[in-house]
Amino acid sequence: MKPQRKTLIAISALGFAAGSALAQMSPTQPQPAPQPAPSAQPSAPPASGAPGSGGGAKYTFETLDKDNDGAISKSEASLVPTLTRAFNTLDKNRDGRIDRKEFDGVSIAK
Repeated sequence: MKPQRKTLIAISALGFAAGSALAQMSPTQPQPAPQPAPSAQPSAPPASGAPGSGGGAKYTFETLDKDNDGAISKSEASLVPTLTRAFNTLDKNRDGRIDRKEFDGVSIAK
């Protein structure tokens, strides 16, 4: 047998062996996306959540009134997208704050 033919046969055999080994390996599973680091801000409620929608944990007046002045300011409300969208509706007396009376009966999901 010629040397070129032996080399060709050896390379072919090696290729078949490698192909067989790869075929027996299980396919790789996609890795889940890394989770973002927790932030100091409250987590945003679901996009479909709205004041009055039920289910799950809720923000309380006390947790939203960060400076404990008895009202939720626009800057305090800005930490919660659902509350930001509903702010003008909830601020019945249009003083730029949501007081306890205006907040009563409102449910904002976490």
